[in-house]
Amino acid sequence: GDTLIFELPPLEDSGKYCLSTAFRYTEDFPYTRLCMIMEHNLADSVTWVSDTLVCALRGKDGLACGKGLVALYQLSVPVGEIVADGSSRAVIRFRHGMKDSLLVGLHDVGVRIERCR
Repeated sequence: GDTLIFELPPLEDSGKYCLSTAFRYTEDFPYTRLCMIMEHNLADSVTWVSDTLVCALRGKDGLACGKGLVALYQLSVPVGEIVADGSSRAVIRFRHGMKDSLLVGLHDVGVRIERCR
């Protein structure tokens, strides 16, 4: 499958940051769950961390779990906390772990990094 790559500028300061990801999808997405493999080097530019995210996009009733209007939904998923050194440029990579090589109905993948409160 394809790999999405986010090249990030250095974080402003060292410290603890909260990482989350969001997915936008339509009713055309044929599965109830989405499996994404995320790799990042947010803590420092040398150490790579890999994590598998399994997100329910539809409930048992078949309705979308995300927020949205009529046909386009967005689901935000907290990934966890990282401690960054604040000096290195970070990269986040996403690839899917689904059977199909082309994921119909999945439109956007995004990341959010903010200081933990």
